[in-house]
Amino acid sequence: MLVPGLMFSIYGITSAPASFLGFRLFGSALIAIGVLTWFLKDSANWEALLALLLSVAIGNVVGLLLVFFATINGTLSAMGWTAVLVYLLLLAGEGYFLSRGAPRRRWSAAGISSGRPATSLLTGLCRSTRLNQCCERARIKPCA
Repeated sequence: MLVPGLMFSIYGITSAPASFLGFRLFGSALIAIGVLTWFLKDSANWEALLALLLSVAIGNVVGLLLVFFATINGTLSAMGWTAVLVYLLLLAGEGYFLSRGAPRRRWSAAGISSGRPATSLLTGLCRSTRLNQCCERARIKPCA
């Protein structure tokens, strides 16, 4: 986003003012997707996670096809294959999480029974002094 000219030289793209704008807009979209993904990473709402995974996967399939054909046609230099590899890795990760299905997180009086370390947002909130009392009353552990 900050230095699109460097990316032009790496991928063998001729630079033009419209190209700079396009690369910057693409960078801002990637930042938006990254921030949204980060905010939803600990969500227990499977519908929201499924919508996020499917939308990102569809976008990555489109990106993969565009970069693949641009590399074959010579629009991108041989470095275009690195972008193809990145898209394939992203799709593999999304496919993995889609295949796992809904998270198996269950809240109980003893705490989180998912087998994961207690690093959830609720546990983090319990570390504050005011919320610690609420967690102790609700018998959510660990609240220390």
